[in-house]
Amino acid sequence: MRRTELIDKLTSDEFIGGRVVVEQPRTGYRANIDSVLLSAAVSCGKGDTILELGCGVGTILFCLMARVKGLKAYGVEIQERYAELARSNAKRNMLKVNIVTADICSLPVAIKKIEFDNVVLNPPFNRRTSSYASNNKEQDISKREFNPDLPGWIDIAIKRCKFKGEIVIIHQIDRLGEILTAFADRVGDITILPVVSFRNENAKKIIVKCRKGTRGLLKLCPPLVVHKKTPENLYSDSYTSSVEKILKNGHPLKF
Repeated sequence: MRRTELIDKLTSDEFIGGRVVVEQPRTGYRANIDSVLLSAAVSCGKGDTILELGCGVGTILFCLMARVKGLKAYGVEIQERYAELARSNAKRNMLKVNIVTADICSLPVAIKKIEFDNVVLNPPFNRRTSSYASNNKEQDISKREFNPDLPGWIDIAIKRCKFKGEIVIIHQIDRLGEILTAFADRVGDITILPVVSFRNENAKKIIVKCRKGTRGLLKLCPPLVVHKKTPENLYSDSYTSSVEKILKNGHPLKF
């Protein structure tokens, strides 16, 4: 389908205070606060090579590149429509990014030859066997595991990462056991950040960072609280000051 035929099905959305603008499908998988938080969690510097597995329309990479200049960024996306949007969004934001349309299980040789300083991933959250298929095929591919499963995503990320390079993943907290099992004896310096909507709530999501081939101890951080409560409105939509700085000003998420 040509892009001109899709215009009425796209929205133009701003991230980190308008420093990044992306077009994305009105329906199906859409970049959100998770994308910005995951991007902010990546520790990198000028000249580093970055790989995102399943890059969608490019929001995570673009937010990262807006924060850290001089990155060599690569994104892999299996869905052609999303990959094309990522390429056009890169031009819109005047960013040089290498977007590859491919299954992460069958990466091009050019990608396999690179040992990346950072690998970032936001895999599908839902198990294929414990969730219902969506009528929207694009959304189904983005949100339900097919092949690979979660351990498979992590295995690919570790293989593509250089020694002592960083891997960052966001996922649901009930999958933490699988994540740690997939990491076992292959990475160290594992740092877990629970993410909660409001203070004193149980976490539903986690951001996990680690380094390939190291042996540092596991660290569990205090939760990141996204929304603040006020006496006037117990469940206010306003963000906490730390999250506001990330979402509006492009600050890094340090933990």
